[in-house]
Parts: sequence; C-alpha cells; structure tokens
Amino acid sequence: MPSRKPKKRIIVIGGGYAGLSVILDLARSDEPEFEILLIDKQPASLELVHLHKTVYTALQNLQVSYQALAERHGFQFCSRELAFDERTLAEWRDSGSLSLDTKRCAFDYLVICTGGGTPPLEANTSPEFIGDQLINLAQLKTTGAAPLLQRFLEETAPVERSISVIGGGASGIQFLFELDDFLRLKRQDCELNLVDASTRLLANLPPPFHDYTEEKILSRKSTINYLPDTKFILQDQAEIELEDGSTGKRFIIPSRLTLLFPGLSAQPVLLNTTPFGQVYCNGKVLPEIFSAGDCADYEGSGLNTLSAQAAVHKGKAIAENIRRHALGLPLAQYDYQELGYFVSLGPGDGIGWMLFKSNVITGIPAFAIKEAIEAQFSLFLGGFDTYVDPLISSIRRYW
Repeated sequence: MPSRKPKKRIIVIGGGYAGLSVILDLARSDEPEFEILLIDKQPASLELVHLHKTVYTALQNLQVSYQALAERHGFQFCSRELAFDERTLAEWRDSGSLSLDTKRCAFDYLVICTGGGTPPLEANTSPEFIGDQLINLAQLKTTGAAPLLQRFLEETAPVERSISVIGGGASGIQFLFELDDFLRLKRQDCELNLVDASTRLLANLPPPFHDYTEEKILSRKSTINYLPDTKFILQDQAEIELEDGSTGKRFIIPSRLTLLFPGLSAQPVLLNTTPFGQVYCNGKVLPEIFSAGDCADYEGSGLNTLSAQAAVHKGKAIAENIRRHALGLPLAQYDYQELGYFVSLGPGDGIGWMLFKSNVITGIPAFAIKEAIEAQFSLFLGGFDTYVDPLISSIRRYW
C-alpha cells in the first residue's frame, strides 16, 4: 500500500473575509490535503459589512470565535499580532518559516490577508480625543456603536446633543441613517451632521446613488445637516473645526460625538501581486507567498476594490491556485468582475446596482437584496459554499 503524502502546511495571516475564504475553501480539499494555521490578533471574526447595525445590537452578535471556527472546520488558530514588511516576507520565504514567540512555524505556503484600516489623520487632531469624542473605525470594530451611544445619551442634555459623521462613503452613510432611525425610535432629540469632503455622496458609485441618498437626507432635514465639499480639520472638546472646500474658510459647529470614516488603506502595507495572487517583493515574485483582501493590489482586470465582495473572491482564487501549485498544475488568473453593489439607508431602505451599473434598485427591494447577499458569508462560515459561478440566480452570482 503506497504511503500517504504529507499534508501541505499553510499559514494564513488575517482572518477577515479574504483569510477565512482561503481557509474554508482549502479545508474542503481532499487532494492534496492541507494543514492550516490562522494567525490573527483578534479572538473572533467580525461581520464588518454589518458594523453599522451595532447602533442597535451588541458587537458580540456579529462575531464568531476563531477557535470555534477552527474546531468546526479543522484548522488551527493562534492569536498574535505580527509586524512585517517586504524584507520580513523575503526572510520568511527564504527560511520557509516564521517565528511565533520562541517557536518556529514552518510553511509550504504563506497567505497575507491583513486587510485595511483607517488611514492616518491629515487633520491636526489630538490623539487623546480618539476614543472620547472622536471615534474612528478601529474603535467601532472593538466596542461597537451601542455602548458609545448609551454613554453619549447619559452624559449629555437634550439641548446639547449633536453627532457628526465624517465621510460620505458607504460606511458613513450607513451609520448616519442607522443613527437617525435609532434616535427617532428612542425619541431622543439630537442634531446630526454629515460632513463630506466630496461634492457628491458615494462618489465612487453611479450618480443616481448620490441623487437618491441626498433626497433621503433632505427629507430628514429637521434632524440631518448635510455639509458637502467640507473638510474635517480637528475635534476640540464639544466642537469640530471644518473648512469650506470652495472658499477655504474655516468654521466651527457643535459636535459632542464624532464618527470618523476617512476611507480605508492597506494594513500594514499594500502588497502588489501577480494576477495569480503571488506577492511581489523587490520586483521579484515570491511563488509560495500569496495575498488577498484589502491589503492586496492585483495585476490584471479582476475586481480590485477594497470590499468584502472582492476579498471573498480573491480568497477563493488563492485557494484554487494553492491547490494547483501543490499539484504542479498551471495557475489560474483572478478575473472576477463586480456584479453589483448595495448600500443600506436604514432599516427597510437602500440603493444598489446589479449586473449593470445602469440597473439601479432602490427602497425595500434594495435593502432585501443586500441582506440576502450578506447572509451568504454566514452560510459560508457554517460550511455551505454559496459562492457559485453559474447563473443559478442573479442574487447568488452577485457576491
């Protein structure tokens, strides 16, 4: 009887949408077999696309323990934060291992999926205000919005209440509408400000997205002030300083709580890759080191946005190429194309496009489609791979 081939050892750094997609896809592989180690600084995965829902619900309801996932799907998990750069990656590749405390962990393949985070502030904002009046994405991912709102309502009188959302992208818009609906439901008086450096909401999406979203904001003008073409400068106690983009004049408005969404940037570094997902280091390809998600910039025509949609499909493409590489087969280029994008505008409302950017869907249908699409990843974590390519339905093809 022939001896069984040893399992290929894979280390995945980062357990977001991309990292878990790599792991769960590879965990199903019969030939070759893999021994997988996930390394992440957090103890649990987070449904980041639902972070705005922490206005209503506890953060824990959007988390799944990595250890529980490891036991369910047959991989190992280690909670660590690893600092690295291109030089470190080259050293890891040359030695075929990396160090965890005093232990060396060998690998046949290394996958970097460290994702994205809030870029450094350009504003002259004192660090002590982060986590007090000024809340960034990193803190929301740690605490959720609910405890921050509860403290805000307890510590402020109704006449003093003002909340500002900085950034008119998807995250800022979704938090804005969730906040407004929450405060209305609780019958809490509060002035909301949406501050956006762009002249157009959801600027990277088709113009109807701005038009529909602005119309919804203006319909709530009694509670929401929209300030386009306005740059955030700094938070100072219970006020924020802003700058008018057309005149350059600075002015101050009240803001007892400010949520900061200046966009995402790769963390800790942006890794350039081949169309197969293999990392470039000093101009050379590292064949056994792959990257996916927000930290990876792929050559070729595949979807390269900083989104969960791209992260999942990059992760699945890498899993397939690791299988191919291990079996000595040609690698496949990542060529997934965006099939739609949806934004929530509060419970029961939304806007999105599907299949064609001119095919814009609004209202309850858009909200329902967004919820159905995002439920796919929960099913994926449970062991059901719903990310299929055939045209079973346009919804299932979207993500």
